[in-house]
Amino acid sequence: MGRLKIYERLPFIYDVSTSDQNWQTALDHCAQVANSKGVALFAANKAGADFELSATNTFYAIHPKKLKRYLTTYRHYDEQGASHINRCTPFQQWVPDKEIWPDLNVNEIRDDVRFLRHTFGVNHRGGINISQDRSWMAVLTFQFALENETPLVLERKDTQILSQHLGKAFEINRFCNHLRQKYQAVLGVLDHMNVGLCVAMESGELLTYNAKARQIFNDQNGLKLDRYGHIEATDHQKTIQLKNTINACCKTASSKNMAIEYSLQINKRTDMEPYFVEISPLRDGAGEIADGF
Repeated sequence: MGRLKIYERLPFIYDVSTSDQNWQTALDHCAQVANSKGVALFAANKAGADFELSATNTFYAIHPKKLKRYLTTYRHYDEQGASHINRCTPFQQWVPDKEIWPDLNVNEIRDDVRFLRHTFGVNHRGGINISQDRSWMAVLTFQFALENETPLVLERKDTQILSQHLGKAFEINRFCNHLRQKYQAVLGVLDHMNVGLCVAMESGELLTYNAKARQIFNDQNGLKLDRYGHIEATDHQKTIQLKNTINACCKTASSKNMAIEYSLQINKRTDMEPYFVEISPLRDGAGEIADGF
């Protein structure tokens, strides 16, 4: 992993867009680029949600009890630091701890620093604001080995580049999670039906789907999902038709088209009866998420 170019790491970064399960791998890549031991993502909705640890790299994930002990006792220091980074520094700028707490003597004796040194062998050394949305606080923090005083200039530059992409992936992830929560109750009821149901964006990316649809995709017998969560047919021409149709219906929902609904027939790889796919516009009437799906 350490020898990868920045662009070779981007697929792992954007994998978090539609799945929270991929955060640990994404942050492992951030740690490799920064040459740090630990990486942690702290986030909070400024409208009132609690400040919390959203994800870590493997370095912390393999020590859940120690990490929980740190968060229970010392999380308020991270909240102070993250709030400073989010409030006082430009987006995507590297901020070392000494700019947040200029009194170095405090850092030498502070209890959270002693805990990190003794338990994990790391120092707090810096953070980056990855959220352009001022209603959200999302700060990526890096902890370095005791002998590594500060990241090199090149490492810091590459880390900022990767963090820009992580910020975009974080933004998409929030959007997808919001949509899943909004439609999950409906899909929960439809899980008891023997009909696959999905909610898609213009790009063809499925934001959520019920149990029957999941079974169909897992079978990969005519319909499947690619690694980025886009619906595909096993036949390339049908994939193009699917994507164009979804795009057209989404535009109808956002007043950019006149399409009402489409019906497609997707052949299976076996000799079984084909899938019949109906695609219709869906609109978020409250305008909380997006215009159309």
